Amino acid sequence: MSPAVFIARSVRLAAMLAGAVVLCGCLSNDATVGPGLIETPRFAFELDAPMTRIWPGVDPDVAADQFTRHGPLLDRLFVASLADGRGLVTPGFEAYPRWWTSTPVDGLDDFLAASLTALGYENVRVTAMRDHAFGAERGVLYSLRLERPGGLEISGLALAAVKDEMLDLLLLVAPSAHYFEQRRAATHALFASVRRPATGPERCLKR
Repeated sequence: MSPAVFIARSVRLAAMLAGAVVLCGCLSNDATVGPGLIETPRFAFELDAPMTRIWPGVDPDVAADQFTRHGPLLDRLFVASLADGRGLVTPGFEAYPRWWTSTPVDGLDDFLAASLTALGYENVRVTAMRDHAFGAERGVLYSLRLERPGGLEISGLALAAVKDEMLDLLLLVAPSAHYFEQRRAATHALFASVRRPATGPERCLKR
């Protein structure tokens, strides 16, 4: 993807985000959610500060919920639960990256790199991986390095778990120099807060 196309998509996303008003009613009726509990059909987590939700369809390139504190160019938290053969990016991409149930939770390097590359990032690589609790279950924490067109260095953290033949994933990316470090502690706290619902489906992100 060329820098011009990436910039055009980013500008389009910012414009659409400004007009997004029909959002989750569990915590509020507008684009701002948190601080507090965010619930999905498969897991819940805590936000330490208000964030703006970007629903799938508002960003036409991403097939997952996104949250941002300072805007999607400066920090993006992807939240997804993927069934076999689904991906983070929309099927409009040719041969878009998909997760398969044959891919274990500690084997997501290629899937994460291909997904972020499809979204316009460059030189995506996993720099570290370790076990990390996903609620009461085993998960894996990934550290990533990547770039935007033009060379801006980006850092990422991803927490993933597989249960009932689905991949649950939280992925934060932000510029390394300031915004990633600013959000690092809060992101680790968010990951530590993840838990599965005790009974029944959760409400907030049901569409």
